[in-house]
Amino acid sequence: MSNFENLTGSEASPQIPINQNNEAIEHAFVYGRHPDTTGLTFAYWGGFWSGFEIAQDDVALTDDATNYLVVARATGVLSVSTSSTNWNDTANYARVEIDTTVDGVVTDVENHRSGAGGVHGSGGSPGGAITTEFRGLTFTSDTGSTADSDPGAGLFKWNNATQASATVLYFDDATLDAQSLTTFWGNLGIAGVIHIQQSDDATKWQVWRWTATPVDGTGYRKFTCTLQASGGSIPDAKTCYVTFTNDRTFIAPRIASEVSSATPTPNAATTDVHIITALTDNATFGAPTGSPVQGQPLVIRIKDDSGGPYTLAWNAIYRSTTNGALPTTTTSDKELYVGLLYDATATKWDCMGAPEVV
Repeated sequence: MSNFENLTGSEASPQIPINQNNEAIEHAFVYGRHPDTTGLTFAYWGGFWSGFEIAQDDVALTDDATNYLVVARATGVLSVSTSSTNWNDTANYARVEIDTTVDGVVTDVENHRSGAGGVHGSGGSPGGAITTEFRGLTFTSDTGSTADSDPGAGLFKWNNATQASATVLYFDDATLDAQSLTTFWGNLGIAGVIHIQQSDDATKWQVWRWTATPVDGTGYRKFTCTLQASGGSIPDAKTCYVTFTNDRTFIAPRIASEVSSATPTPNAATTDVHIITALTDNATFGAPTGSPVQGQPLVIRIKDDSGGPYTLAWNAIYRSTTNGALPTTTTSDKELYVGLLYDATATKWDCMGAPEVV
């Protein structure tokens, strides 16, 4: 069975099946090269595309240049430029073709309408919607502020106007397309790599390493970072692709040490192992400071001054488990390790074991 209306030798009105066939493939014509194209005038067919009714029209090409023809996804308007900026921004523009001109005529044509990023191909989103793509989460750069504050919905910023000198990056709790990252933030470790790339200019990129557990800033996350490599500064209000990768290599634990205290209080934001080297009295452990994240570990190591045993008490945020009970005394001249994991759901530091070492 044919996919098209066929003509017969005795066809009374051949224009009817011809028009029906043309209607079926009308979408394939839109933005295609029209016969009126001549010299430096690119004429194109109208039609319907992505919900827009496109009128037949033409644009002027620049002589002795490479001309990039694209369609704005938000409006359906075709434009031409000798710059490849919009051509490379496939999130916001769909590709039509590249025309090379010499001495008033087109000498070479590359048709990309059905290729990757083309008006009839893959890449970007119809109607101009910007989405989080496989290549990374989407954020918009903000160079207008360096303050420790929420950058705003879908935004990120640096804490220094000279981006290469920044030490902290601030990311909103939601991406540009309003995807919440609250749970995602909680699964990031104490170290990792952030890769940022400008969507419309692949030469603008930065690689950062964060070296401390990201801090909750209420509505945004703060990453203490060091720049590893860069393709230059990123301008304001640019859509960027961002990836966050936990560092699986060994990172030296952060140590805090004190000789003795009646109220030892670990800092969960800056400490992985809290050490008491010579406890001289009974002690009550205070709730760790900082903003711990789900599953964050903390080790407390206690040794008395050989004058013990001393009693140990614990703030209500600490909790014994079947894997380990919170110790209530020291043993003279022995080191005591208390392993803890943070349960963000219950807001508890759970004891996972409390072994002694001679």
